[in-house]
Amino acid sequence: MDSGTKIPGVVSPATAVVLAVAASVALCVGCTERAGGGTGSGSYHCPEASPHRVGEGSGWLAVEADHFYTCALDAEGAPWCWGGAQSGRLGVGDVAADVPVPSRIEGVTGWVGLALADYFTCGWDGAGEISCWGGHIAGAVAYPPGTRAARPEPIAVREAAGTSGAADDGALAFASATIADGHTCALTPAGLAYCWAGPAADRLGVEDPPSAPELSRTVDLQHVGASSRFSDIDAGARHTCGLTTDGRVVCWGGNTWGQVGSDSAEELVRLPVEVDRRNLAEDQEFASVSTGTFHTCALDADGRAYCWGAGLCGSIGDGAAVDRRVPTAADVSRLGEGVRFASIAAGMGVTCALTEGGRPACWGAPCPLDGGQGAAGLPCARPRWLPAPSGIDPEEWRLESVTVGAEHACGITPRGTLYCWGSNRRGECGVAADSVGDGGGEAEAEGSSATAPPSAAGDPVAEGSSATAPPAVAEPSLGSGAGRLGE
Repeated sequence: MDSGTKIPGVVSPATAVVLAVAASVALCVGCTERAGGGTGSGSYHCPEASPHRVGEGSGWLAVEADHFYTCALDAEGAPWCWGGAQSGRLGVGDVAADVPVPSRIEGVTGWVGLALADYFTCGWDGAGEISCWGGHIAGAVAYPPGTRAARPEPIAVREAAGTSGAADDGALAFASATIADGHTCALTPAGLAYCWAGPAADRLGVEDPPSAPELSRTVDLQHVGASSRFSDIDAGARHTCGLTTDGRVVCWGGNTWGQVGSDSAEELVRLPVEVDRRNLAEDQEFASVSTGTFHTCALDADGRAYCWGAGLCGSIGDGAAVDRRVPTAADVSRLGEGVRFASIAAGMGVTCALTEGGRPACWGAPCPLDGGQGAAGLPCARPRWLPAPSGIDPEEWRLESVTVGAEHACGITPRGTLYCWGSNRRGECGVAADSVGDGGGEAEAEGSSATAPPSAAGDPVAEGSSATAPPAVAEPSLGSGAGRLGE
């Protein structure tokens, strides 16, 4: 899943922002619109909840979120993680003990990017070295063969046994990485994409997938132009998409719901193909792409949003609740005239985008884990503005970039202040369970730094909280809202 607007390997010094939203709780705050245009209260009315400030400090550089956990980079490029600790993916404390406050991964600084998946986490530094930690899932981390135990400490990908080829001699450096639970992909500064996996090798974008994880072959672009290069790449649950340097979007992998975008009925598209352009002008170029769990979204060069794939949860943003197998324009009519987006991010049924001025809008609702069986009366089938936190002037509520993850959302303001909202049942919001969604939009402190993150100060668990007992937050049913859209 994507991190919104990003230059591979470069995190904006001002701040990289993330809005993480996902799985089983609707992201639709206060929205009662039904797919197809009708309105009504129904079972999909979303409760009000405001983004809650995480601690008192500022200066965070980046944040990423996935299923029940969050990781962020402070001003020194040091990673901090919190939330659900399965398989050691937090990199701190007991591999099975949840951590409800930001906790620093010791001995690491100078990182410029993070990537999260269900069972493991990766980060990379400015020199192009990728390190990962957590569970060995389908060979995606390229841990030693037969090693399936959780590894809570970061290990450099090139040092892990089971790899071969260009990475072994230290000559290969990466600018960015993207991970899913079955495969990992990384992009070099020259725009070459390498992907590796175990049993999920059919997602690697090569004609003859290797039988074991290796880093010796690039993604095969023979069907879209062998000389093509990527400017970005993003991995969904079962598919991957990339943006080429000439403004095209190409995808490959799982295509059950049309998330590859080529209008193919095949459930697996082994090699990269360009998305269908029937709804695009001949010279229309894309500027960014983001893969969700079951759908994909992209922005064109003029800031218009297009989505495709599973649509039963309103993920496409066109007001319908049906799958779309080709890029389909989101209906932004209720946002006002002349709305253009600068970044976009897709999650598990939810999509969020930021305007050039940083105003966030979201649409959709989290889909079931199998991607099917959407619900009648689905809310938020068209984009709507994300409300400001309590105490913050709506005219001043802005974010700089966006990413969509699991059942909660987090965002960083231009000053580097971190906000989270939504599900906090495993501490993923980084605040006390009984205060999530209460607002906490106090004025940002000038000159504060995230090198000692709010309420963390190096301690894995804040006084009075427990890392072994997740925060007691009732889990809403699918579509009930939980305030992940923040309203």
